[in-house]
Amino acid sequence: MLAKGRDGGCYRCLYPEPTAERAPNCTEAGVLGVRPGTIGLLQVTATIKLILGLGMSLSGYLLQFNVLDMRFNACA
Repeated sequence: MLAKGRDGGCYRCLYPEPTAERAPNCTEAGVLGVRPGTIGLLQVTATIKLILGLGMSLSGYLLQFNVLDMRFNACA
């Protein structure tokens, strides 16, 4: 489900209500360093692909990354 008036989804499309009471923030719980590095690499790669007009864009898709199983899943 896409937010009204937007070209793509956002975090609030998935979770309309704040999740602070259900999950601690990064300052409290910490961050697994590999995960943001991997996602950052994917974002840079997607940007380069868009600029050069190469490959398939994941625009309109949600890319899920399961760190424990090292699996990716793209959902429309």
